[in-house]
Amino acid sequence: MTIKIILSHLSKEDDNFAILDRPPYQLRNLPVQMRWEATRRHPSYQLLWNYPPEVSSTAPSRIDLNATQVMLRQVLLIKIGYSGPTISPSTEFNDIGEDEFPEWMSGSIHPISTRGMLSIALLTLSHAALKDMARLFEYAAKEESEDDDFRAQAYFSLLRVADESLDQYPDELIVSLAPQSSVKQFQADAKAILARFQEHRNLHPARTRADRYEDYLRIWDMREGWCHGQYQSEREMTLSQIASQTGDSIKTIHNRYRSSFELITGHKYTPELWFRVMGPLRFTDDELQEISIISKRRPRKSSTRQEIPDSRLNNPEHDDTLVTSKTQEDNSLELAQMRLDVQSLIAKGWDNDRIARELNPDEPHPDIVQKFRMLYQDLPS
Repeated sequence: MTIKIILSHLSKEDDNFAILDRPPYQLRNLPVQMRWEATRRHPSYQLLWNYPPEVSSTAPSRIDLNATQVMLRQVLLIKIGYSGPTISPSTEFNDIGEDEFPEWMSGSIHPISTRGMLSIALLTLSHAALKDMARLFEYAAKEESEDDDFRAQAYFSLLRVADESLDQYPDELIVSLAPQSSVKQFQADAKAILARFQEHRNLHPARTRADRYEDYLRIWDMREGWCHGQYQSEREMTLSQIASQTGDSIKTIHNRYRSSFELITGHKYTPELWFRVMGPLRFTDDELQEISIISKRRPRKSSTRQEIPDSRLNNPEHDDTLVTSKTQEDNSLELAQMRLDVQSLIAKGWDNDRIARELNPDEPHPDIVQKFRMLYQDLPS
């Protein structure tokens, strides 16, 4: 990976490959193990975890460049919810050593280090407050003598600094816990504090589907070719291929894939967002693998309304069902992917009834399949 992709990830003008920020709290709402499973599959983590490569040069300019690249990597990883030393994505959750285990993967409640508290201060304090803190820290760092306790003086000076940002609560919910409190008392107090925090920030308790996450990731892995900690283009599969292998309907596979995309990125699936997060991995000059035919045929834009030629609108053989199916945006299956799936099933010799049941077992519409055949001339009728 080159600095070119790093810069495209940081770009605010070109959204094609700009890194997609993970929504606040989304990752930490997941079960601990699932946080790692989602993180190591994130395309940005795949690109960044071992960047920049280690160098043996001791030249000052090379060392400075390397330090800058490491800083950029950390900034970008924070955007997808990752902080701390990086771990190889091929590492299974149970193989992560205790010394490697980041704090953010330690449950819904976890301690915050001094570094973490200072980081929050740096990111939330006003410019004026930061200047005051810099002066106080510099004063507190003076050599202490028997008569002068510079830390204590700096502490009391801090209490007198008039700045609203010092008295505001950060987005992180940090509380002081009395270690001798009973578990029952702690649960009651924590519940009340959490309720006030959520109400103040208009947050709603997350509804997790932990029992389905593994199914979602299994479909993601088959669709995107994830295996042994990396994406392999030769292992990518279409929705119909996955359905054939699992025995589920294409609609079920599609819904699980959309859920897996949201699980990994924190955002609902659209073709545009898929290209934005997977593009740097699949479609850049730095790619390490050949672009698969499946990736090339993936839609990159959401389906939109299209005009129907007058010859078709005035043709009695094409009723309103055809117009509706052609002009309305399809929210359950992208038109391009559906076309590929129908082509695949037709090639197997399936009739309209069987294809309709495969695409939508709850409400099969063989007439729509026939309209689909007629609409695209390259499909056999």
